[in-house]
Amino acid sequence: MVEWRTEAEIEKRGNATHALNRWVTLVVAAGSKRWRTGDKKKQVSVNKNNPPQQIPAWPRVTVVMLAYNRSAAVQESLHHLTTHLEYPSAQLDFLVVDNASTDGTAAMVKETFPQVRVLTNARNQGAPGWNTGFQQATGDFVLILDDDAYLTGTALQDAVQVAHMHNADLVSFTIHDPEGRSFNAHYNTGLLSFWGCAALVRREVLDALQGYDPQIFLWGNELEFTMRALDAGFCHLFLPDVVAIHLKPVPTHPTYDGRVHRLNTRHLAYIAAKLLQPAEAVSVLLRLGLRLGLTALRRPSAWPIFLDLVSGLRQGMRYRQPVRVSVSRCYARHFPEFINQLPYRLKHRRWTDFFATRTRFFPSSTASLRL
Repeated sequence: MVEWRTEAEIEKRGNATHALNRWVTLVVAAGSKRWRTGDKKKQVSVNKNNPPQQIPAWPRVTVVMLAYNRSAAVQESLHHLTTHLEYPSAQLDFLVVDNASTDGTAAMVKETFPQVRVLTNARNQGAPGWNTGFQQATGDFVLILDDDAYLTGTALQDAVQVAHMHNADLVSFTIHDPEGRSFNAHYNTGLLSFWGCAALVRREVLDALQGYDPQIFLWGNELEFTMRALDAGFCHLFLPDVVAIHLKPVPTHPTYDGRVHRLNTRHLAYIAAKLLQPAEAVSVLLRLGLRLGLTALRRPSAWPIFLDLVSGLRQGMRYRQPVRVSVSRCYARHFPEFINQLPYRLKHRRWTDFFATRTRFFPSSTASLRL
């Protein structure tokens, strides 16, 4: 059976106050580089029952791994990739981008894995350090890997095959820890983002988007990248049967981390101000502020994080590049960090209810999204 996924009609814009909407429109437009209008409905076929056909010839894949001070994890990951990954060796090449490590990672790779090219960044650039490898990649596809993540067996073949069959541009996987526990169950990115430790991307997508946003050091780069990819008309395919291993345990008892909260708040505010349309930007930024205020009432140490929210807002306005209306509304209404979370906190509704009513964006089986 072939399931067709079409762009849903998204409800009309909620009523914001006239003064507030006029203010954000003027302020955001002043920092805008361009405005995009017009939306186009597209259809994507997802064949759930028939196995994918063998592709005529295996495309070239460049594995780009970003490393920073995790020499042992890099060695273990590369060992699995170079010895247990079933993919034609003539069509596979490896790049390790060393993000200014001080533990001898680059030297270890050169000595232990001579078939792997090593590129070195002069400083730790965070996630944008991957861009150094993207620029040097020669494959039709790029397998993005963190330094403690890998694929084995036929996982890469399966991902490339299904991507070819459905003309997918970004392919995300199920991510397991060494004990087989799912990171996706811990944090469900759905089709609106992806776990950045392992993903497959067509090189033309990386060329078109120029890789990760250099303004996002860590956490949030996958969200911003996915929003721009969907805005450009690219297709995101989720393959839950393809499993990548992440060499760290899934958190079982999450604890509050002020640094993580600070970076996440700044980057979410930056993405909202940079990419969302004015009305959605206002709504999301107000929601982020309200959520932060409620957190600060319980944790007074969180009050200074408002400075990070303002910093992200100002930086996003500086690099303003709004996505299409349908993409903006989709994220403002369906991405968990952007929605109004109070009903799920105050009325004791479960997050499972949220995902159950949004299966188009958070599927449990193979599915794709093109907006």
